[in-house]
Amino acid sequence: MASVAFTALTRFGGLSAAALSLTLLAACGTDAPASGSIVCSASADCPDGSVCDGGFCVASTNVTDSGVSDTGTAEDTALDSTADTTADTTADTTTDTTPDIDPALCGNGVIDGAEACDTAIAAGQPGACPTSCDAGASCTTVRLEGTDCAAACVTAPLAECVNGDGCCGDGCSAADDDDCDPVCGNTILEPGELCDPSESCPSEASCADSSACTAETVSGSAASCDAACVISDITLCVSGDGCCPGSCTNATDSDCSASCGNGVVEPGETCDGNCPTSCAPSNVCATARLIGSAGNCSAECVEAAITAPADADGCCPAGANASVDNDCSAVCGNGVVEGIETCDGACPTSCNDTNACTTDSVVGSAASCNAACDNAPVTVCTNGDGCCAPGCNASNDSDCSAACGN
Repeated sequence: MASVAFTALTRFGGLSAAALSLTLLAACGTDAPASGSIVCSASADCPDGSVCDGGFCVASTNVTDSGVSDTGTAEDTALDSTADTTADTTADTTTDTTPDIDPALCGNGVIDGAEACDTAIAAGQPGACPTSCDAGASCTTVRLEGTDCAAACVTAPLAECVNGDGCCGDGCSAADDDDCDPVCGNTILEPGELCDPSESCPSEASCADSSACTAETVSGSAASCDAACVISDITLCVSGDGCCPGSCTNATDSDCSASCGNGVVEPGETCDGNCPTSCAPSNVCATARLIGSAGNCSAECVEAAITAPADADGCCPAGANASVDNDCSAVCGNGVVEGIETCDGACPTSCNDTNACTTDSVVGSAASCNAACDNAPVTVCTNGDGCCAPGCNASNDSDCSAACGN
C-alpha cells in the first residue's frame, strides 16, 4: 500500500488533493462514487445543497451528524433537524440586535461603524456628539438618548393631550386639550359648542313649551353645533292667537277674558284670584319665569329645559361633560378626559419610549381612566442592558465606552 501511494504521489504530484484521493482509492481497489459525482477538496467547491464528503460532493441530507456519508435514514434526518434547530435557536437567542460600538474607536475623531457621533469631533461640527437637543416641530418631542459615541437626538410624536403646549395631538379634542379646535360632528361636546352630535341639537319643535304666550325659535344651527332655543314673550294684543298678554284687555284682544275677577278660571284665563306671583323650576335642569298679568287673569309660570352647558348653574345637561360644564362630574368611559383623568378610551397599554436608559411601565388602569406611562431613568450600572447610566463607566458597565481622562 505504501508503495502504491508513493508511486501515485510521484506520478501524479500535480493533481489536487481530491483527484489524488481518487487515484489512491482506485489503486487500493476501493470503489469510487458513481460516475458523474463532483470531485471536491472543500464544501466551497460544491453546489448549493451539497457538502464535500470523502472527496466528492454529496447532498447535505446524506451526511450524518458525525460527518460520514450515508443513505439519509429517518434517524439521520431527525438528528440533523434537531442539531439545526438547536443551533438556530441558540443563535437567535444570543444575537444582539443592538449595533456594537468599538470602545477603541470611540474618540478617534471619525464616525466608525455603528457610531452616531464621535466625542473627539468639536462641538458645532458635523458628527459632533450632542449634549442637549433643540425643541422639535409642533406635536413632537425631542430627547437626548445614548451616551458617548451613541448619543443622538431622537424625535417622537407627542402622545399626551396637554393644554398650552401648542399641539393638538392624535386622539385629542378641544374637550381635553385647549390647543385643539372644536370639531362639529365628532360626538364630543367641546368648548364653543352647544350641541354635538347634530341629532342632539334642539329644533323649534323641541323648544316649544305649553304656553300660548311664548314664541319659540332656534338660533345657530345643528350643522355648526351651536343651535339653541330662543324663547320670547308675546306682547302684542292680537285676537285669535290664543294669548292674552299682560297689557291687553278683552277690549283690545279677544283672547282676554271678559269676566276676570269672578274667581273662576274660564276660557282665555290662566288664573283668577289664585294667580302666581313668582315661579320656581321643577328640576335643576330647567328655568321658570312669570309671564302675563294677574290683572287680566293671564299670569302663568313658563318652564324651559336647559340644553346648553353653562358653569355654575347647577345643571349638567344631556350630552355635556366636565370639560365644558363644571356642574358635570368626570365620567370614566365617556371618551372625554375630564378632571383628574389621564385617559378615557385611549389609555396606554405599552410605554416603550425606545430609550434604553429608561425603565418603562404602565401605572394606573384603563378601567379607572388613570393609566399613564412611567419612564423612570435607569440609575444602576448593569452589563448588557444597552444603557450607560449616569455615573457608570466601562469598568462597571459594558454598555459604556472607554473614556480617556475620566
